[in-house]
Amino acid sequence: MCLLLLALVVFCGPGVQSSEFRLSDSKILLPYHSFAPLNYTLYGSNGTCYEWHSGTSEVATVTPLFRSSPSSSHCSTEAVVTAVWQSPHRAVTTIYGKVAATGHVMKCDVIVDNIQRIEIGTTTQELYLHNTPESLTVVAYDEYGNTFSTLDGVPFEWRIQGDSYGGVVDGHGVLRFLTWAESEYTAPQSIANLESKGLQGHIQLVGGLVTGSAVVSVSLREPVYSTVPPAQVRLLVMANAQLSPALAYLLPESRLQLHVRVVQQGSDRMIRLPSPQYHLQVNDTNVVDLDPHDASTVTAKQYGHTDIKLLDRNVEEALENLQKAIHDHTVNDDDLRLPRRQLPTSLIHVVEPAYLGFTMQAVQIDDTSNFCQKAIIAATHQPPMSSFAVRSWVMEVGRQYTIQIDIYDQNSHRLYPTDNVRLEVNVPDMHFHLLNSTENVTFLLLQPIAPGIVSLKAKLTGVVNKDGAVILTKTSVVGVQELTIYPPVLVFPLTVLLPGTARTTDSHTDLFRLKATGGSGQYNWIALPGRTNETAAVSVNHEGDVSVVQAFGDAVVVASSPSNPQLCGSARVIVSSPAVLKFVPGPSEVMVPSPHRTTHSAVGYQRIGDHSDDSSDDRSVLTVGLAVLDVQGRSLTDCRALDILFRPLDDSVIKVLPGRSLHPARMVCYHCKFEMNEDY
Repeated sequence: MCLLLLALVVFCGPGVQSSEFRLSDSKILLPYHSFAPLNYTLYGSNGTCYEWHSGTSEVATVTPLFRSSPSSSHCSTEAVVTAVWQSPHRAVTTIYGKVAATGHVMKCDVIVDNIQRIEIGTTTQELYLHNTPESLTVVAYDEYGNTFSTLDGVPFEWRIQGDSYGGVVDGHGVLRFLTWAESEYTAPQSIANLESKGLQGHIQLVGGLVTGSAVVSVSLREPVYSTVPPAQVRLLVMANAQLSPALAYLLPESRLQLHVRVVQQGSDRMIRLPSPQYHLQVNDTNVVDLDPHDASTVTAKQYGHTDIKLLDRNVEEALENLQKAIHDHTVNDDDLRLPRRQLPTSLIHVVEPAYLGFTMQAVQIDDTSNFCQKAIIAATHQPPMSSFAVRSWVMEVGRQYTIQIDIYDQNSHRLYPTDNVRLEVNVPDMHFHLLNSTENVTFLLLQPIAPGIVSLKAKLTGVVNKDGAVILTKTSVVGVQELTIYPPVLVFPLTVLLPGTARTTDSHTDLFRLKATGGSGQYNWIALPGRTNETAAVSVNHEGDVSVVQAFGDAVVVASSPSNPQLCGSARVIVSSPAVLKFVPGPSEVMVPSPHRTTHSAVGYQRIGDHSDDSSDDRSVLTVGLAVLDVQGRSLTDCRALDILFRPLDDSVIKVLPGRSLHPARMVCYHCKFEMNEDY
């Protein structure tokens, strides 16, 4: 024994001399070659390239595994070890991996031996009806109880047997095997190779057909392993019933209705209690009491905790018969032990209330919230805040918000808001419309109607008992939440159409200023990509001045409050190519200048549609509106950046006054001024 330990220490010593070079395994245990050679893959660390060879090729061979062209390299990062030893007697060899760059040698011992015992490994011994199958895996051991490293490629024989102790004669009515090809899962390559030959491997899928129990057995298929006893496991098939809520903290006298849901393929199925198949069982009836009429509602009686379990009468009866039969036959077979079943459970705690908490969430009714979130991400490069835990108590007039009022105990456990709990909430009607609320007033839907700083006040009054009387709470539990309501952030104009070609050299005319109102009065501006491109077609500065950066596309310009970025407004900016010029119908007459007039009006008389920007009676200056349309017939909002020349057909009659003005109106880009030539 001392010599063996010494040899082990000497062997492991070189392996720790350099942590830079490592193999995935230091020892491998493989079954000897009888049906087909068994393979196992060794990996080197950090992409290190190794030259491989076997110390005794009669026991195991090693083949480099090239991921690229093998002719381009004499080393590899992986190698396949193949057990070729064909005797049941134990044999050992060493696989050497020499680092090509440094000459450092790594070693891996390969032990080839006979399989003495097998077991079936399970994730669970409970299978659910109409649900995902269970994967059973064979684990093999040598005579010393050591586990074989792999069983890939070894054929097995799987069988379904009746559970004689459970009264099931034919187990095929309870369970069925699934091939990997018919399942929704990817088969391991070794299993796929065996299935293509009509064989079964060391991993098998099994599914439940009906409620009950059955036995699955597996044995080695090769005759040389005929002395190895088969392995067996008992599986229990039951419906996947779940009980909700799984955890609840309750006030004394509060009533909670539990729900049973059966999870199955497709849509889940709700079970109405009382049911001939399912029933609830309360562990401590001094803490909660189960209503015998609906068999699903519990009433909290006194402080304490208990659990409520969901029982399936079909499964309980089958297990009871099975346990009785096994006991009567004095069976002592570990492979056929009863499955350790976990019953669906709801944990109930009856506690004293301590304080109230408020949670607010904005209701998304348009794209504004999405734009706000995108603007926050683009500006801060941080993920958006969760909409389920909004604690920033800022609202916007006109939007809708949900207010949830939670009751907590002294350990900050949230109490379940049962229907018979009663709260009083003071909502100022000068600032809110109360759109909806639950019966217990723990959930409110509010719409702010006026800006200001207001307070929401809530008080826990008591619990309504079965007779309809309100049982007042022994302790006073109140809560106050202050919030600020701002006017909505609006950006004008809502839609802007700018030209993307034929621009002037005047950088000032390239800017179009957006205006924002509402919120706190201060704004951060950002341009987001629109619908037609991945990057924004425009940019915007801190004052809301928009400039075109692409010849075509669109963008969403967002103005948000610096301190509360969830308060935001947006405008859509479209960049398009001008296609058509047209004058907008309006006044076409200009008066002869009076000899007493020394200067003409800077603005003049105009009436473009219903739009007028000046009430001056100076009719000696004519203002003409120009519209520029794109290829889709849409009117551009601002045309100052376009190099458009105005020339009268007869310059002896009228002349063009210098300067252009931007007065956004329907179908009008900008205005040009004319007056009669003084020499006419």
